[in-house]
Amino acid sequence: MEDVICAQSAEIFVWVPAVSTSDRQKPSKNRQRVRSKKSKWQIEPAGQGQCWGEIGMSSITCSDCDLRFRFSREEDTCVCPNPRCCKEQPTGMEDRIRKKIEKYVNLDLPPMTVGRAVGFAAAIYEFSTHNDRIDVGSIENRLQRKTGMATGMEKSSLKMVATRANGGLVDNRTGLMIYVISGTTGHTSWNTAFVVFRGSRGTPGGDDENPQGAGWDDSTGESHNLDWAANFTNAQVAAPWRTGVKVHKGFLEIYSSVGQLVRDEVNKLSAQMPGLQVVCTGHSLGAGLATLCAHDLQNSTAIRPFCYPFCPPKTGNLAFARDFDLNIASRVEPLYCEPKGGFYSRGISFVQSSDPVSWGGKRGFKNIRPRRIQNIADSGNTLKQGIYSLKKTKSKIDIYYLAPNVYKVSVLGFHSYKKMESDLLGSR
Repeated sequence: MEDVICAQSAEIFVWVPAVSTSDRQKPSKNRQRVRSKKSKWQIEPAGQGQCWGEIGMSSITCSDCDLRFRFSREEDTCVCPNPRCCKEQPTGMEDRIRKKIEKYVNLDLPPMTVGRAVGFAAAIYEFSTHNDRIDVGSIENRLQRKTGMATGMEKSSLKMVATRANGGLVDNRTGLMIYVISGTTGHTSWNTAFVVFRGSRGTPGGDDENPQGAGWDDSTGESHNLDWAANFTNAQVAAPWRTGVKVHKGFLEIYSSVGQLVRDEVNKLSAQMPGLQVVCTGHSLGAGLATLCAHDLQNSTAIRPFCYPFCPPKTGNLAFARDFDLNIASRVEPLYCEPKGGFYSRGISFVQSSDPVSWGGKRGFKNIRPRRIQNIADSGNTLKQGIYSLKKTKSKIDIYYLAPNVYKVSVLGFHSYKKMESDLLGSR
């Protein structure tokens, strides 16, 4: 029989004939001999090693083949090394890992950049639902009142407005915009591009809160909600721009409908404006899309994006969260538009501790039925959608995390973008 390589620890295991109970000796601390109940063979580590606890390892019994094997305590899932099984299963380390990944951090915030980001994240809702213009002047005035400093903004330009699609349905209202703010701080001229994604709209078209029907496709004579269908399509799939990480399928489907437009526009603007800095932002679903966008730009272009999402949902698996942290959130760079100068983290997730969206969604659904999901999404009934989400059986291995760094803005808010905007930008 061939040797086995553990998928988690890369340790080599060898198959040896099973030892009878009478002949088997008590295992030492450094060596564990385990027998599969469904096999006359047993598996043990090849060679001597350290005590498991000393190297951050624990053991688990496969729920399918009953093989007991080692796994790293730094992983939330593991794969059975038995080549006739290979089942992926949870390790039970999720809560321990989550405390590290999603812990609150205390960081110096870039006030001008964060204020503009939350202002645009709020304004895109009103632009897509009521066709209200983006009042950049109002955002700058509120920034000046909030910070007590001149903002340095000299001009602004709306570079792109785009619709988006999901599963063959098209929302013809604005789902994405790219705004460029230009100015001078001290003796430094700067250009900052804000890539802004709209969050989900559940209220039906024609409703007072959504007269233009943002989030809906009514081209066939029937109204179908794209946004909530994406929220509920929460299986994990591989991210096309980065090997080894998985992301939320529904979010990826919407982002994929505009991703190439974003990459092309950002590359074009960067060529036109040397030194351009890019900030990805949005609220709710828009925050999830902004997180995917920043990770995509980091891996697919020469851009080093900043990512400042507000009330974000959990967007990817553990590998995604760690890769995002390694290549974006843990990196600090100057933001040229900030009057005080300094270096700032390129990734900050702004949350409210009472927000069910940011703190829920830890697991994907076990069985996803597209037609049922679409019916729930099309109901436009938030209570019905919430009950469906709570009652749905959850997957054991599709585990989601917030993207680091997690920064608590307030206790109250319950996912309100207006509350988030007021806290970070000031009242209108």
